[in-house]
Amino acid sequence: MCVDTDGLTVSEVAQLVRERTRGWPWGHPTATPRGLVDRQSYALTSQVDAVPAAAKVPLLWFSGATAVGKSTIGYEIFRHIYRTGVRAAYVDVEQIAALRPSTDDDEDNHRLKTRNLAALWAEYRAVGARYLIVSGEADSDEIVRGYADLLPDTALTVCRLHASPTTLHERVVQRGRGGGPAMPGDALKGLDQGALRRVAERAAGEAEALNRAGAGDLRIDTDGRSVHEVAAEAMARLELATGANVDS
Repeated sequence: MCVDTDGLTVSEVAQLVRERTRGWPWGHPTATPRGLVDRQSYALTSQVDAVPAAAKVPLLWFSGATAVGKSTIGYEIFRHIYRTGVRAAYVDVEQIAALRPSTDDDEDNHRLKTRNLAALWAEYRAVGARYLIVSGEADSDEIVRGYADLLPDTALTVCRLHASPTTLHERVVQRGRGGGPAMPGDALKGLDQGALRRVAERAAGEAEALNRAGAGDLRIDTDGRSVHEVAAEAMARLELATGANVDS
């Protein structure tokens, strides 16, 4: 099947796809045979050197309030590391729990996120990842460490990004207008001004609560600074705190 997308909106393309697949998702797409998945996995893992079992892989978790820049900074550091030739892995926990509506007993999808992150890490580890960078909101360090407990052979450092209420408001509004990193399913995109203002107020409250709790092993202020400046400070401070050389 080929769908021509020229001159069409996202909604129009999605409608065409549904029509040409006879109304999917109401049908059931054919699953990949399990044996094929196993053979593909074996072929991939057999081509790389696994990390020694005794080695602890640095796990860098970027936390902070809504719209503070966790995904942007985490991905920037991921790009920096892999460009040096070191195999690294990156996960945005929001992108591995795109399940709606959520279940009544797991409204924040934390259980789903932890299981999916653990499954991803097992595969990343098998193909020799030497760094794991994760970005995601967390109400406390305890929640982050709950995730990390399910990730064997990792050494966790929580890097909390902080911003003032004014900066958070600016970033929330920017996200609402479609600015910032392009994230599928961004809940802020397209909200009206009143809704964005309420999100910004909640974000400021989140930042203050995390500040009072002294959350994170490291705190990095992001006000008035570029992505590269924040990422450079994060890498420098992570090296000092953990001894891990993120430049090689």
